[in-house]
Amino acid sequence: VFSFGAVIGVVGVAKPLQETYERLCDFRWRTHHRMDHGKKFQKTAKEVLASNLIAGTGIQLASLPLCAYFFYGFPVYVVGVNLLVLPVLGVLIACGLLGGLLGGITGALWGLHPALSACFLPCHVILYFYEALSTWSLRLPAAKLIVGRPAMWQILIYYVLLYGGVWLYYHSVKRRLYPKWNHVDEYKKPQVNRWLYRMLGYLALLLLPALLVLCHTTRRFEIDMLSVGQGDGIYIQSPEGVDFFVDGGSSSRKELGTYTIEPFLKYHGVRKISYWFVTHMDADHLNGIAEVLSGDVQVEYLVLAKTVEKNEHYGELLSACKTSGTKVIYMQAGDVITTHGMQLECLYPTGKPAFLGTNENSLCLLLTCGDFHGVFTGDLGEEQERWILAHGGRERLEKISVDVLKAGHHGSNTSNGETWLDTLQPKYVIISAGEHNSYGHPGKEFLERMRKRGIPYACTKDCGQIRVSQSAVDTKYCSSLGE
Repeated sequence: VFSFGAVIGVVGVAKPLQETYERLCDFRWRTHHRMDHGKKFQKTAKEVLASNLIAGTGIQLASLPLCAYFFYGFPVYVVGVNLLVLPVLGVLIACGLLGGLLGGITGALWGLHPALSACFLPCHVILYFYEALSTWSLRLPAAKLIVGRPAMWQILIYYVLLYGGVWLYYHSVKRRLYPKWNHVDEYKKPQVNRWLYRMLGYLALLLLPALLVLCHTTRRFEIDMLSVGQGDGIYIQSPEGVDFFVDGGSSSRKELGTYTIEPFLKYHGVRKISYWFVTHMDADHLNGIAEVLSGDVQVEYLVLAKTVEKNEHYGELLSACKTSGTKVIYMQAGDVITTHGMQLECLYPTGKPAFLGTNENSLCLLLTCGDFHGVFTGDLGEEQERWILAHGGRERLEKISVDVLKAGHHGSNTSNGETWLDTLQPKYVIISAGEHNSYGHPGKEFLERMRKRGIPYACTKDCGQIRVSQSAVDTKYCSSLGE
């Protein structure tokens, strides 16, 4: 798709713009020399550079929606990189073809000769130069712009405006200037310059359709439980578009951050996670976060429990935060993080650990967005659930209607106890568990407790990604919740 898109972009955008510019330069030159046909038009170095820049911009304008659709963004400095790439492209192709041709002839007759490597030496140098240039350009500030995946109708409108605009401009210049080609003395140089300035303005105007691609992201309240296998990864967006994340790890998938979490965020046009909560220091809740921290999505704050266990994962996570510039903050019961339309309150743990163990000190969060309430429990067990209820949580939770409960410990039988379920009375329960996991999650006893109470549920191992909005719980593959 990129290959065909690039060729169509060359023919439909880059070539007409470049030809128009060169004709304008030629016309200006002829007006300056007053029909001196003894001289032949020669482009100056500045005009060659401008012509290549216009062609490169045209190609990028044509391929921009393709980059956004397949990679959810595009490199910002690509036009400047192409200015350095294109001049030596001919040398690369010529040396490659020559070496291949000579190698085929001599190889068939006498065998390959070491001297043939001289033909390919320029190819090696140029390709290493390309690689180094591309790598260096991606390290510059704001090298990648994440825009999310545009809809097909937005891409269609973009191309209609782009190709239609180029066609109209090209034929407008041709109609206004070409009839006067043999009467240059009637057309003054300042007027040609004006057309050149108009062309620069028109190139800037062509960027306006890009807003259809760049400004498409819908901001609304939603919760997405990602399908991460045996682990946890939950994305939360507030109504005004502030982005949060809870956990991000898996014991059944490798490179979760690179191949699952970051592509999901880019797909939705997320450039920055304001607060990333890590409920506890188990690998299946955090081993994908370091990959995201070293990627293209910025994480402003990493939020940990004040009683977090400082094991080897803790040290690795803090080191990754230091490298990426992410600040680390700590929460305890009663702390609240708010936006204009949403808040996340810490229900557990307190500043002093009431239990020993990593799971036993998981963050428990209460999300409030208008009339919507959700509870996220990490890997807490029944004992910790009862502790929360006995220390002020019962009064707090009985006053609200819990719309969604994230099942504790992947739906383990030792979590999500009867007292907990009876107090919260959740309308829906969402579960994150991997297919064919060795732990038996979600547990049969837990599911039986849910059935007795008539609580509908959905699990990622059956449904894939689960999306929660204020009005519904949408699953990717399941036609209904529960059985």
